[in-house]
Order: sequence, then structure tokens, then C-alpha cells
Amino acid sequence: MTPLIAVARHGGPPTRDALKRRAKELRVAVGERPFYLDREGISASRRVATPRGERETLAVLYEEAARRGLAFMPVARSTDRQRCLEIVGEAAGEHGRGLAVRHRLGSRLQRTGEGPADRLLRTVESVAATPGEVDLVLDLGWLDPDSAPSVRWVARQIQTLSASAVWRSVILAATCVPQSIHEIADLDAAGSIPRTEWLLWKDVASATDVDLVFADYAVQHPKIPSSGGRTYGNLRYTADHELYVSRGRLMSNMDDADFAAMCRRIVVDGPFSGQDFSWGDEQIHRLARLRRGAQVAIFDDLDDEEPIEGINSHPFWREVGTSHHLKFVSAQLAEHHPVAH
Repeated sequence: MTPLIAVARHGGPPTRDALKRRAKELRVAVGERPFYLDREGISASRRVATPRGERETLAVLYEEAARRGLAFMPVARSTDRQRCLEIVGEAAGEHGRGLAVRHRLGSRLQRTGEGPADRLLRTVESVAATPGEVDLVLDLGWLDPDSAPSVRWVARQIQTLSASAVWRSVILAATCVPQSIHEIADLDAAGSIPRTEWLLWKDVASATDVDLVFADYAVQHPKIPSSGGRTYGNLRYTADHELYVSRGRLMSNMDDADFAAMCRRIVVDGPFSGQDFSWGDEQIHRLARLRRGAQVAIFDDLDDEEPIEGINSHPFWREVGTSHHLKFVSAQLAEHHPVAH
């Protein structure tokens, strides 16, 4: 499994200190594991103040990541401008791990007469690399159920782009997770939607002769969640062919009993994988057994357990859902045989 992590903009343009903090957080998150380093909403060529004078944001991010020993592979996009591609190419050449080129399948190209294969090869040339050093990430983003691409169309696109060069790997990325889950489940209830990214990948992999790698967005929509505003409690739980959502209510109005009920809808009535399956499943099982406060339990054997911190926060529930999802999908792919990124 190879994470693709996008450093996102929050508030104004990032400063050098903000980029240093992001690099430190990445070190804690991934350690020495190889990963793709992308950015979201950050201007690559915008200059930030450093002790060495003003320098481009993306170059500073790469420098801070390298200073902390991060085994990152830079990410170029087929829509990037020339200077951005040069910075990506310099980082890839310096660290020698290769890179990823990310392309939105079906996106319109502004350059007259240029097809996707030509654009991708020009992108590779601009980063001074060869296709054999590039992991090609073909991104479909969110699969809108009202306008999802057909297996035949996606397979044809992948077959054409794969035939244009010998890439290090070809990756298909997508997700079924909508931006808002209110249409999946009502308040204090559970619902589910098909895991269309998994079903699509399996069908496309069977319809081509490409050794196609699977990628998704875990349990999150591609768009970065907005900060602030009202947050509703929800637990997102991956199963064989469906994504289950157990929904609470406005998180500021939920207590431990409400969070316990949210978990029981998965443990008792849903496709629970068992408390030993992952760290996330352990938390779900533990919380499902609580009645009121974190130390008032239905079963006597929980009386001495410590309260679970963070259960009234949005990040905790994303951690729980993501922990289960990564373990579950890894097991699915191990059965299916291709390698996951």
C-alpha cells in the first residue's frame, strides 16, 4: 500500500513555518514508508520568505520533507504549468524514487488538437523523466451515480494510454463517497451505497490486458472538508460491495450514549468484521458496549476501562473508518491478486 497525501491549503497562502509543520506531521504519519506527495489548493510557484530569500512554495515543501528523511515521490499533474513541472522534475531527479503523474480521466484539454496520450507524454518530458519512472494515476474522482462512466469507456481510455508508453504502473483511482452523506442515512439511522469504485475497477481490470492498480479515497470525498460550521456524527464502514454509514446527529448535541448507538448499528445490525480486525474495529466494538458515560458500561468487564478520548470530534471518526477501510480493502486485493497503491 502506497499512500498519496496532498498537503492542503487552510486559510491564506502557506508560510515556510506552515510547510515545516506539515513536513513534521507527515513524518509522524508515515515514518519511513514511501508515499506520493501532492498538494491541493496551493500555488506551486507562489514565493514564500525563507532565510535564503524568497523561494517557490513547492520547492520549499520538498526541501522540508527531505530534511526529515521522508521517502516521498513527487506528484505532477497533466494540467500543471511548466515551472511547476520543472520543480517536480528536480525533486524526482534528486531523490531517485520516481514520481507519479496524475491525470483526470475525461478532463478537457485546452491545447487544440492535443490528445490525453500526447499531454501525458509532454508532461513526462517536462519533468525530465521517462515513462518507466512514472506511476500513472488515472483519477475519476467521485463517481456520480447519475453520470458514472461506463466500464467500456474507462477500459478503452486506459488501454489507449497504456499503449502510448511503458509506464512503471497504471493506477485507477475513484470513490463512491459523496460530499454529503445525508442522502445515504437519516439522523440516528444507518444506510448504504454501492462501492462503485471497487466494482468499476474489477470490471475494467478484467476488460483490459493492463495490470491495473487499485486506488481510492478511503472513506472521504475528494473535496477537502470545510473547516468550521456544523458537524454531524457519522461512522463510515466498508463492506464487500457496499459502504455503510451509521449517522448520529449534530455532534455538539451527541453524548456517549448517542455514539454508542451509532456504533451498535454497525456491530449488531451491520457487516461488522469483528473487534480484532483493525484498530478502528476495536474502537467501534468498545464504544458499542457503552451505555452512558465512557465508564458506565453494560458489561461489568468494562468498568475499569479508561474513557475514549476524541469521540466527539470529526477526526476521530475518520480515523476509525479509515483504519477499517485500509485493512478491509488490502484483504480484498490480496484475494484478487493485483498490488494496491
